[in-house]
Amino acid sequence: FLLLAAVAGFTADRFSKRTVMIWCKAAEVLIVLTALGAILAGNVWAMFLLLLMMGSQSAFFVPAKFGSIPEIVRGRLIAPANGLIGMVSMLAIIAGTWAGNVLYDLTTIPGQGLPGTHRWWISAVALLSMAAGGLAASLLIGQLPAANPQRRLSPEVAGETLRALGLLLSHRNLFLVALASSFFWGLGAMSQLMIDKFAQFDLHVSQAHTGPLLGILVFGIALGNGLAGIISRGTIELGLVPIGAAGIALNAVLLCTVPESSPDAPSAAAYWWTMFWLWMLGLSAGLFDVPLQAYLQKQSPPESRGTILAAYNFMAFGAILLASPISWILCEPLGLSARQVFVVSGIGTLAVLIAIVSKIPRQTMRLILEALIRLGYRVRIEGLEHFPRHGPVMLVANHISYLDGFLLGVLLPRRVRFIVYADYFAGWWVRWFAWLAEVIPIYPGKRSVVVSLCNAQEALLAGRVVGVFPEGTLSPDGQIHEFQPGFLRVIRGTEAPVIPVYLDGLWGSVFSRSDGRILWKVLRRLAGFRRRPVLIRIGPAIRDPQDAEHVRQAIIRLGQGQYQQQAQAHWEATTP
Repeated sequence: FLLLAAVAGFTADRFSKRTVMIWCKAAEVLIVLTALGAILAGNVWAMFLLLLMMGSQSAFFVPAKFGSIPEIVRGRLIAPANGLIGMVSMLAIIAGTWAGNVLYDLTTIPGQGLPGTHRWWISAVALLSMAAGGLAASLLIGQLPAANPQRRLSPEVAGETLRALGLLLSHRNLFLVALASSFFWGLGAMSQLMIDKFAQFDLHVSQAHTGPLLGILVFGIALGNGLAGIISRGTIELGLVPIGAAGIALNAVLLCTVPESSPDAPSAAAYWWTMFWLWMLGLSAGLFDVPLQAYLQKQSPPESRGTILAAYNFMAFGAILLASPISWILCEPLGLSARQVFVVSGIGTLAVLIAIVSKIPRQTMRLILEALIRLGYRVRIEGLEHFPRHGPVMLVANHISYLDGFLLGVLLPRRVRFIVYADYFAGWWVRWFAWLAEVIPIYPGKRSVVVSLCNAQEALLAGRVVGVFPEGTLSPDGQIHEFQPGFLRVIRGTEAPVIPVYLDGLWGSVFSRSDGRILWKVLRRLAGFRRRPVLIRIGPAIRDPQDAEHVRQAIIRLGQGQYQQQAQAHWEATTP
């Protein structure tokens, strides 16, 4: 992976990634056939050489595989695709490890010949079936054009590697993402070494019980990968990265709390607690890495995507190699136990977490808010096909509760900059939150209002989504009141469509003006807690609205459609 990273990147860019994957899988079949001959001949050096060839084949395969994802699926599916591939890959590692042990037992008689030579045909059938299956799967991939067919390879492999790393470094954000993902792989390699040491000297269990500990960690990563793909839902959810990092740090430290075990009487409780914390550690790691992989693939320039991914592979496997000497330094010269190394790893991940949050505070807060909202509300979004994926948008909605802006800002696929009265942001912590949400404040005074409206217009001209509640205040009775026309001035000359949005289900909630003081509403809500159903209905775009009443009536019609659906559902439920 290290020596051939640059050449593999060149191959993935110069030729069709489908072609590269097919040739790699064909080479895998030939290597497996040759390896069977080396095993039967008992030639250990040939086995080492073939193992090197298998690693070389993988070095060419990986950049083509991951680089092909953005070429096969649409942009909004890149993160879910990475989650699925990561989950399947980790499950394949578990299955392969188990199958390897089974094949060893079936083909080896202790003290009689080399391992694997007894009933060798069982291993031959299993390995050739897997290799042939991979080749057949690669042939099913659709045609993919070469990203950069004019590219030429430099004869200096070392120089080409440095150029690949330089290309990655020139894209600062991509380099930081590659660095974070490399940290993940290095930490994973160190965890593998420490799990073996932890099982031997802390849990005092046999080697047979060490395998399940590694397996549960990998299974956790697989589950985390799949969960990250589900949560992403059509976007690259970078907010998962700090949440995953926090989970890694916390669970690595919590491994230190596992009860000590005696060599004479190993503790079952200690073993099962270790299994649990390793599973949680793997789950967090899976959440951490999927968004990073998806970001690297989507944001890399198409003509050099293979090279950038190969440079990332060089960094990732470099980190894996560094895990061994770092583990040795921590355990031998410094004399740390496996428990203490896990704590050090957790503290190191905490530093990474702080660095990540400082780089992406908005994505982090957005995901936390979404989790809190979904904890208390069952939100359904209708008409999302009317919401433009690109370009300027003026979002206009009715105003039922203090939660309205959070719902739209967090759950819609694009970030919304709301026009808000500055009086709502008097406290320092509220001002910090306003900065995170990129609100456009309106200060008292005619001149200040004009300046705020101009700022909103500049946001539209920059292709952003601007949101407004034209009623100017919360509805006192749940009805849609008169709209102020200021938003019409904002859209003038921007060619931004007005997207009407109707919010339903929030009247009567804790954050609305219904049913008296908020304290009593909170107490009543806690007494009979259930997730409140909320509807966000998006209507068709309105181009050049006649006046504010035109937009208001469009939102009212969206609400009438909701009432009609509710009446129809009630009639169907009550009619025999």
